[in-house]
Amino acid sequence: MNKGISLSVTIIITLVIGTFVAYSQNFPDLTVTDIIFIQPSNCTPMTRNITVNIKMKVENIGNVTAFNFTDRLQLNGNEEVFNFFTSQLEPNAIKTHSVNTSRKCFVQFTANATTDVTNKVQESNEANNNRFETYTPT
Repeated sequence: MNKGISLSVTIIITLVIGTFVAYSQNFPDLTVTDIIFIQPSNCTPMTRNITVNIKMKVENIGNVTAFNFTDRLQLNGNEEVFNFFTSQLEPNAIKTHSVNTSRKCFVQFTANATTDVTNKVQESNEANNNRFETYTPT
C-alpha cells in the first residue's frame, strides 16, 4: 500500500472519530445512581406492616444541563407508581426523590427507578437511565 494513501486514511478516520467524540459529549447524561431503602423501625412478631422510605437518586453525569424531565419509581411492577418532575438538573448535580410506602414485614418487594421516562432529554447515553433493586423489610 502506498504510504501516502495510508496516512490520508488515518487522518480522515481520526478527524471523523474526534468529531464524533466532541459531538457526543455536548449532551446531558441522566442516570439513576442509587435506590436507598430506609426503615425507621424493625419488624416485630406483632408488626404486620411497616413504613419504608425510598430515596431515588438521579445524577446528570453529562456536561450540559438537562431540562424538564420526569423520573419514575415503580414498586412491584405497577403496584405503586410515583412520578417526579424535574425542571432543571445541572452537570454533576444530584436530585433525590423520596417517597414513603407501607410494606408487609419480611416480604420482599422490587423497586424499578427510571430517569427521563418519557425520553424528553436527548442524552449522550440513553442506556443508563434505569436501576432495579429488591428489598425485604426486617
